[in-house]
Amino acid sequence: MDTEQLTAFGNILTWVTLLILGACFGSFATVLESRVPDGKSIVSPGSQCPNCHRELRWNENIPIVGYFLLGGKCKGCGLKISSKYPLIEVTTALLFLASFTPGPAAQLGMPHLATAAIAIVTVPLFLIDIKLYRLPNLLTYSAAIAATIFALSQAFITGDWGMFLTSMLCGLIPAALLFLIAVFSKNGMGLGDVKLVVSLGIAAGMFGPRAAIATFVVAFLIGGLYSLGILITKKGNSKSAIPFGPFLLAGFWISFLGGDFLQNVVLSPWSF
Repeated sequence: MDTEQLTAFGNILTWVTLLILGACFGSFATVLESRVPDGKSIVSPGSQCPNCHRELRWNENIPIVGYFLLGGKCKGCGLKISSKYPLIEVTTALLFLASFTPGPAAQLGMPHLATAAIAIVTVPLFLIDIKLYRLPNLLTYSAAIAATIFALSQAFITGDWGMFLTSMLCGLIPAALLFLIAVFSKNGMGLGDVKLVVSLGIAAGMFGPRAAIATFVVAFLIGGLYSLGILITKKGNSKSAIPFGPFLLAGFWISFLGGDFLQNVVLSPWSF
């Protein structure tokens, strides 16, 4: 093999490894989504049928593939297993993989690792907030701690402590603003949203303040349009509770995947 072929092979091997890791984290995400809201252990017992609680064998527990090997049914009770499980695994795997873009070679810098940490909790937080109108501390705190660790690691590696301060402020300033909204509004932000903003702001801020600002601008735009749609269709009123976590998460991923182009489009009206 020549140098180009070796580089291409190395890139492919890296992406395949990341995809497998993403699928494994996707399997873990199904555990987070189903157990964290009830305060159950995410370590034990092992994965089991949600109907008869029969513990799955190793080959039945292979991420994504296991569901299809079982034919979508439990071998114990024969009842159908919800398709949400492979969907969570696939979505998490794709978000995890997307965290290391752009380019043919995986971007393995600390900002991308912080984004990958957000990818692991994105779907569980999204679904839990929609269903229960809350964002569990275990997930929001874990994401914030992970983002902070990666930001610190980047500062130690590069010696750029100014960038570390910027990324921290990108998380703390928006969180402070949302906290004020949560305190002074009857039906405004929940404290779970405030905690989530810390991790999203830090992770986005590692790419620069424009990325963080774009994240929250997009989130509020989407949330505002959704609220307007509810009012127009009369499916709710100005006092209706709306889970804001999904909009924050959507804003983060849209800003990240849209890159500089989207940031320029979103921020140009404000001359950022």
